[in-house]
Amino acid sequence: MQLSVGWWGILVTAWIGTPIHELGHAFMCLVFGHKITEMKLFQNSEDGKLGYVRHSYNTSNIYQKIGNFFIGIAPILSGTGVILLLMLLLVRPIMGDLWNLASVGEPWKLASWPNFWTYLHEPRFWIFIALSVCVAAHMALSFSDLKGAFSGIITIFIIILAVNIILMVFRFDITTLYATAKIYNTYIIFGLLVAVFCSLCYTAISLILHSLNSSSN
Repeated sequence: MQLSVGWWGILVTAWIGTPIHELGHAFMCLVFGHKITEMKLFQNSEDGKLGYVRHSYNTSNIYQKIGNFFIGIAPILSGTGVILLLMLLLVRPIMGDLWNLASVGEPWKLASWPNFWTYLHEPRFWIFIALSVCVAAHMALSFSDLKGAFSGIITIFIIILAVNIILMVFRFDITTLYATAKIYNTYIIFGLLVAVFCSLCYTAISLILHSLNSSSN
């Protein structure tokens, strides 16, 4: 990406996207009782690292070990949450239309909705796009994020397996639990779809700039 837009091009989006990325890590550290030892929400570093959150935890504490997974994937959750909030504040009618279409598996029909074309003429629509692109461009997980998440997912898998065995043995009715989980999963998937769209916009812009730079040279 740096080859396409240059380092300063990355910084244009990073001053918004990177703090949201790192705050996601920091928030999950607090939720799962990890101690934050050092944090940089944003920096213009020579090594290319735009921000970081360093933390420690009790390796014998199962709850804190589970937290490694959520701390690792936190930027996806925080970025998705911010994009959904931006939609709610800036383009609520489009959010409602897209939600209705997503619930029936037809989000591609948004372009046929009157609200969509109406909003294209409004500044707040483009403000939403610009801010969301900044957020989505920095939602990607680093290698260290994935490594930390992997260390926690093993513990989660073992616990889920044990809980499912107990539920099966004692024949608990978990219909309501599944219904509730389905609602929250729908919200998350909805937000991720919007984030993917914004990431594609950022990638398209980068490719166009790269082509223009190549042709000029």
